[in-house]
Amino acid sequence: MVQVRPLQQHAFTVGGRLVHAGAVPADAVSVVSLADRPRSVMSGPLDAVQFYVPHALVDTVARENDVPPPSHLAWPRADRDPVAAGVVALLLPALAEPDPARAMFVEHTAMAFLAHALDRYGDGAATVRPVRSGLSPWQ
Repeated sequence: MVQVRPLQQHAFTVGGRLVHAGAVPADAVSVVSLADRPRSVMSGPLDAVQFYVPHALVDTVARENDVPPPSHLAWPRADRDPVAAGVVALLLPALAEPDPARAMFVEHTAMAFLAHALDRYGDGAATVRPVRSGLSPWQ
């Protein structure tokens, strides 16, 4: 089983401002826009999983699922997220031994990760649509 180890020391700056200094647990999750000029200085054994998701994809997935596109994803640095950690645990074995047959699994699991991020960390409120089912009013 592939496991991600905690990071002993991480100094993380965004836009020139220090936003985290210290240890990072194994199942920690954070999101940062590459436009904000992130910079990391890490020491100790390093295990990390990084998703590079274009903002245009976030917007497209949100719109296709009736969720307002977020202006950003607010993801606190080094907070534990058991759902994200579970998705990563599903991906690691498939990524360790790449195979064309696993590509669809990886793609769909990554989309599940993005759906979770939109739901938990997006700043837009979900659009509630009434569900129509059953008999029509005249029946």
